[in-house]
Amino acid sequence: MNRRTDPAGPRPALVLPTPRTSTAELLGRAAAWRGFDVLARPQRPPSGAPVHWYGGPRAADRVAAGLGLGLLEPADGWLTGLPYALLRRRVRLTTLA
Repeated sequence: MNRRTDPAGPRPALVLPTPRTSTAELLGRAAAWRGFDVLARPQRPPSGAPVHWYGGPRAADRVAAGLGLGLLEPADGWLTGLPYALLRRRVRLTTLA
């Protein structure tokens, strides 16, 4: 289902921190093209709208509760579990020691 052509239901929102980085700008343009509302923090989207956050953990700690977000952290080995064909390189999990 293409969100750009399906007006049913609230539009998903992508919340970007300020100041915006070049990566955030690119993600924002792509999200807008796909029918997302692109918001600057700490705006809260309409009730019931799916919310997505792009930004660092410190900024997320400040705004997550106000946006109704529960932040998730991936498992330590998530990157090593991806197939070689997807990454096209070998990745190992190690310690700093």
